[in-house]
Amino acid sequence: MRLLKLCFFAAINNYQGWGTILLLPSLIRHFNVREVGGEGTNCETVTQGTQFFLLAFVSGAAGLGRIASSIIRKKIRFRILYTSLAVIILASYLMLLLIEENLIVIVVTTFLGKLVYGMISMEKNYISYDVRYFGKNGMAIGSGIMQGASSMAAVAGTALVSFAS
Repeated sequence: MRLLKLCFFAAINNYQGWGTILLLPSLIRHFNVREVGGEGTNCETVTQGTQFFLLAFVSGAAGLGRIASSIIRKKIRFRILYTSLAVIILASYLMLLLIEENLIVIVVTTFLGKLVYGMISMEKNYISYDVRYFGKNGMAIGSGIMQGASSMAAVAGTALVSFAS
């Protein structure tokens, strides 16, 4: 049961994280199409100018989340922290769905998603190599199965965003 919970935890984390990598450029492209009104050329709808800075800003959020995770991890218990982080992810993606015509909302919500992804991925890495979690005999197989489920979710998240756009 522990392995199933960890596979589920890792799969959701990678699905969300890898999906966000392609989601932001796609949302910016859709924002640009709405701004131009559908009458412009393809050159006006691609990501350009300061939008590249925004992409870099959001991509760096995962690194900030990893740093923050190692600091916060010692102060707040796992269940409280990661339940709160799940609520933050849910709220940010709900805002993204409800208020999609504003570039600032798109950037802030995806930044929050990547920040939380970085925090949760650090915990996933801690657990996947924890001998106390899997036991000495099940460490290799448990970690391997968890990493496999995580990789499959990364492919699924990337495929969903790339084919949906």
